[in-house]
Amino acid sequence: REVHALRGVSLTVPKGQRLGVVGRNGSGKSTLLSIMAGLRAPTSGRVLASGEPVLLGVGAALNGDLSGYRNVLLGCTALGLRRAEAIERAAAHAREAFPGWQLAGYHHGYLDDESSLPVIDAINAAQPHLLLVGMGNPKQERWLAQHRDRLDVRVCMGTGGLFDYWAGDLDRAPAWVRRLGAEWVHLLLRQPRKLRRYLLGNPLFLWRLVRVRWLGARPS
Repeated sequence: REVHALRGVSLTVPKGQRLGVVGRNGSGKSTLLSIMAGLRAPTSGRVLASGEPVLLGVGAALNGDLSGYRNVLLGCTALGLRRAEAIERAAAHAREAFPGWQLAGYHHGYLDDESSLPVIDAINAAQPHLLLVGMGNPKQERWLAQHRDRLDVRVCMGTGGLFDYWAGDLDRAPAWVRRLGAEWVHLLLRQPRKLRRYLLGNPLFLWRLVRVRWLGARPS
């Protein structure tokens, strides 16, 4: 299947600058980043780079390109698994799937304010380049925001339910479902507890957006 990541676009990224690509599932984000990193050739045009860009993505197409970096896994929603078992299985998958990784440590991530402090100390002592936090949304974002000043890590990234896939407790939707942009339906069938988020949370978010954007309400 041909994926048109970009058409008629030219851009220059200075050395050391980070570039993020946002788009819907199947829009070609991974394809574009893989081309920029020299992992595949574009069908037209050229990519000129003085070095090899480092990809910091969590999609299946990019995980292997974290090779050679020290990484810490923190958190796992543990669907049907004990907390320790889930993160241990996720860590074992990472070691097997990405042998270039230097896995500096992992933790189940069930933390409160008090128990977070020794875990942060252990993370900093490991001196990782990358911290992957998979506590689920929005807990992981709140945890990172609360403790970002204490964390001595170059890159911290929330990964949602990634570790559940790595632990083998979730599987991806079939390719044809992903092409239709309907993987959320597959996930909803596997995780009915997310029914409220999709069927109630999404319309509520859109209503709040309308109120702020067009009705002049203040963000709450």
